[in-house]
Amino acid sequence: MILTASILLCAQQFVGAWSFAGPYSEAKEIAAIEKIIAGGGALNGFKAHEAKAFYGHFDVAYDLGQESVASVFYQHKIIAKEDKVWRVRMGSDDGLKVWLNGELILQHEAERGTNPSEEHLLLPLVTGDNYLAIRVINTGGTWSFSINDEKLANPIEVDRAIRRGTDHLIQAQALDGSWGFHKGAYRNGATSLAVYTLLSCGISPQSATVQKGLSFISATYPEKTYSAGCQLMALAELNDPQYYEQMEVIVSDLISWQERNGMWAYPGGHWDLSCTQFAILGLYAAANIGIDVPDKVWRDAIEGILLCETEIKGKAARRISGFRYHPGYSATGTLAMTAAAVASIEICRQQLGGKYPQKLRKKAASAAKSGLAWITQNFTVARNFGFNGHRYYAIYGLERVGSILDLSKFGEHDWYNEGAGFLLDAQHTNGGWPNTTVDFADTLYSLLFLKRATAQAAITGEYEVRSSNEVVSENLDGRLRLHVNNGDPVVMWTALPDGLKTTAVTYAIRRHANAPWQPIGESSANRFAYTHSFPGVGKWLVRAECVADGQQVNSTDVVYYYVPNLRPDDTSYGDDEFENLISVSRATVTTSTEVADYFGGKQLVDGSLSTRWFCKVDDALPEFTISMRRSAKATKLLFSHIYTSPSNIADRPRPTEVEVYINHEKDPIVVSINPDQSQKTIYAFEKKRSITKLRVVITKVVDGTLGKASIGFSEIELQR
Repeated sequence: MILTASILLCAQQFVGAWSFAGPYSEAKEIAAIEKIIAGGGALNGFKAHEAKAFYGHFDVAYDLGQESVASVFYQHKIIAKEDKVWRVRMGSDDGLKVWLNGELILQHEAERGTNPSEEHLLLPLVTGDNYLAIRVINTGGTWSFSINDEKLANPIEVDRAIRRGTDHLIQAQALDGSWGFHKGAYRNGATSLAVYTLLSCGISPQSATVQKGLSFISATYPEKTYSAGCQLMALAELNDPQYYEQMEVIVSDLISWQERNGMWAYPGGHWDLSCTQFAILGLYAAANIGIDVPDKVWRDAIEGILLCETEIKGKAARRISGFRYHPGYSATGTLAMTAAAVASIEICRQQLGGKYPQKLRKKAASAAKSGLAWITQNFTVARNFGFNGHRYYAIYGLERVGSILDLSKFGEHDWYNEGAGFLLDAQHTNGGWPNTTVDFADTLYSLLFLKRATAQAAITGEYEVRSSNEVVSENLDGRLRLHVNNGDPVVMWTALPDGLKTTAVTYAIRRHANAPWQPIGESSANRFAYTHSFPGVGKWLVRAECVADGQQVNSTDVVYYYVPNLRPDDTSYGDDEFENLISVSRATVTTSTEVADYFGGKQLVDGSLSTRWFCKVDDALPEFTISMRRSAKATKLLFSHIYTSPSNIADRPRPTEVEVYINHEKDPIVVSINPDQSQKTIYAFEKKRSITKLRVVITKVVDGTLGKASIGFSEIELQR
């Protein structure tokens, strides 16, 4: 922290250093300090901070010399040359309260890590002395806060974040083309939303990932409102005539699911605003490519949405009202639901084009305006205001409202810049969101926000998205800079450090850090470009090296996830679950060993490639038996490896041969298992077999030793 007392933007001067006091854990003591702050003056008895900078990251535990579940107060004097709204970014671990001249500007008590772009504050400075006070609340663990000036989101950084996020999605796709999230209750929903997100972010409709996703969602029609809406959004983004008939059926289903009051339920259960907005988004997408949606659907939807409006406050032009999940759910509005209501009403109004009763037009316009006023008053990207949860869902809601209404700001808040700044700082190192837990939907909402998917055109630069379609080694002095471009085959090239000369660069790969390097080729071409087809899907380490001036010089290792182009079987797995006879036979499974209940034998027949059975490490002859109450008349037996998505595939121990005992037969069928983890092994019986019992013994493995490795499968299937 280098900033000393200085003038910022010729408008304010920071006087001295921060001062602080604490820790305080007694409620009465904290309340007494807050009462003094509310009076607008400076606090006495505070200790001067050793740092001279105003902006920066402050480690509270370091300042106090201890960690505790308590609060600490910081304060700073600011002299303003004129009345001015001052914009700052803040973050905290955990809760945060901010006062300016005694006015409470922010109160957010939450368990969280510090994101420097989480809170975006508008501080109304007055001419002369201003007193800024901050309370940082710790609920355990690390303890800190940060304050920085506002900044514009860098479009190049946004594009790189989008590229990293889409790469993360591509690497996480399962063998059947799905992403596994909410697959049971909403089979097509998450996968449809993922396909829509990838298409919105510029991934080609002909890519292997999109084609596999389409094969999965096209295997059956959606049975839930969320899924139907998302599937229409994905298929409309393609705008391919081969999917029009499928879309017309889904549109018809959604219209038939609309409740008499204009809302949508799951279907079944209670109707709500969340289901309704996804129905409207799906119908909106379908209508935009020419599929007919009757005006009555849009009129009724407006009437239904109005049922979720909260108590209206203010008069005439200043009225404000939020929207809730459904009327009996809560007394107050939430940011996610208010955004859903405003965007949905505007969609309905656009579709109707003024061709609906004047009374309803006035009610719709008034509700949209008062809802927008509510969003403006309660705007934040730090949380779903009014509700504890679904913050990324709320951020996506802000994008829909901002883009559909063509707004650059909510009041004084630049919604895209503030949201993008938060998301850039929150992105996980693996490319997903959030930065503390794995939640597939949050990654989709974040990417859709960054790409402004609801808008007709995104503000991010398409050139930058394409040019960042690569993985690059760390930029260190004296080291080669290796670039690995995504593709099949993969193109690599190398940049030399200044002053270094060589005639050729050699490339090498390996699966993991303990494996030996495998040289794959040498190049003396322009930029030492080299093309290579990886021998297997999934994670690889890549390195470039050369000899220059008699010295061996190399790059740092690049972690690269290889995803091949579409192969013959890649789109055949999407409907396998409907051909699987085991899933309808009420099967039970016993195993020789299992490492835990969540890695137990029942996972072999649960219809999901996201779950798996592992035997114990010391099991020298792993086996399992599937017993079916109903006979399965099958012609094929299918095996899926433990891990099938590129992000998890590596040279881990896995079966290459099994013995299969059918019913009570003593002689086994020996089946060779394809070691390629991105492909199923399909064994065809010589004739149709009636099977009630299936015993499988693993007899050979690769990249490991039986009795010294935990191995297994993710799914076993029998098909007609």
